[in-house]
Amino acid sequence: MTSKEATNAFFCGLAASIVVCGPHWSANAAGQTQPDLTRIITEIAAHEDVVEHRRSKLKVTIPEFNVVWYEADWRYSEGREYVGGMRQSLMNAGQEGEAWIWQKYAYAFDGQVMHTYINDPRKPRDAGRISGLEPDGFVGCPTLNTLLGWGIHMSGRLSVSQGLSQAESLRLHDVTDLIDGHQCYVIDAQGVGKGEMRFDVRVWIDPERDYRILKIEHYISDPEARWKRLYRRVDNIKLQEVNGAWMPVSGEFHAFNAVEEPEEGLTVEEVLAMGPEEGRKHTRWRLEPIVPTRVIEIDPESIVFGKEIPVEEFRVNWPVGTDIWDDFLQVAYKIGAGGDKGGVDAFLQKQAAESIGDVVPPATADAGIAPKGKQSAPPAGADAPAETRRTQRLWVIVLMFGALATSLIALLICILARARK
Repeated sequence: MTSKEATNAFFCGLAASIVVCGPHWSANAAGQTQPDLTRIITEIAAHEDVVEHRRSKLKVTIPEFNVVWYEADWRYSEGREYVGGMRQSLMNAGQEGEAWIWQKYAYAFDGQVMHTYINDPRKPRDAGRISGLEPDGFVGCPTLNTLLGWGIHMSGRLSVSQGLSQAESLRLHDVTDLIDGHQCYVIDAQGVGKGEMRFDVRVWIDPERDYRILKIEHYISDPEARWKRLYRRVDNIKLQEVNGAWMPVSGEFHAFNAVEEPEEGLTVEEVLAMGPEEGRKHTRWRLEPIVPTRVIEIDPESIVFGKEIPVEEFRVNWPVGTDIWDDFLQVAYKIGAGGDKGGVDAFLQKQAAESIGDVVPPATADAGIAPKGKQSAPPAGADAPAETRRTQRLWVIVLMFGALATSLIALLICILARARK
């Protein structure tokens, strides 16, 4: 769904949301009249569409460790995404021999299938994985999309306008907020997402510069602790005009764990004795950083948008010798010359099953989420990668020969049995 389609669908329920959440019009700090939410979201969607089919080069640093975390090429088009280059991983953290090492990596999603690739200098061969979309991989790699607000949903696959359109309710703050000398509209969106991981999202929108975000905060959607359980924040976003459009060129990513604790002077036991309703009145929320701050830097000269990107650019060209684990078929194999697999190898299958964590996207691994089991194959008619189609044909042949061999053995048993009689 495009931003325009999402916006049109959103308008159907917008009036009711505004009636619940606040007036159509309000005055900002300067006494000026603010437009309603319909107008703001229309503008956000229009400017998102201008920068569709985008790519850039980027660098992510961790100032606390004084290291470059990622250097990558990145591109995005209509739900497809690719990020790949070099990254540093901390080995033996807190132990003797602690060191940062460089790895070559790539995460690619072509709209149907996701490829994950890791070149670890400590391992004898490269590792790859074929699976369905695992959005955490892209969320864990801050990119230009992160600074554009495309992390508004837990999966990170929705634009700001699309994310707002899915919220249960919206509220436009009565006054604007000043960020770096720019007056911003502030919008609260409650209930974004599905299932257990639902967000309440607060966004700061700069109407003078293509309605880009200058700050976004995600809170765990908890009715009993509304706007208290901050989960992540992207802020300090700097914009620069690129080819007629305002684009983010730097920003910071933060992730938190919100811990509820008794007010000063009270113990946990005393608060619990008050009961849930009264006890909540005597607690406070303390934020603990989950990871050190990530600083995202985009090379302005590398930003290109508005030009369609071939689907082939959202796939990994597996190097010869790469060990592949296929989630759809639950088999492992090695890439041979010309990109062909070198045949199913029982040892490789066991090895891949034991070391599957090596090719799980970093955000998933950091979160302690185990790799998914066997996944459903892409929808019928999907443009599956060539290596997947070859694997499927191989297994059909194997099964055919297996059935034939079984039939021959059964026939032989019958002949021997009659001969004995």
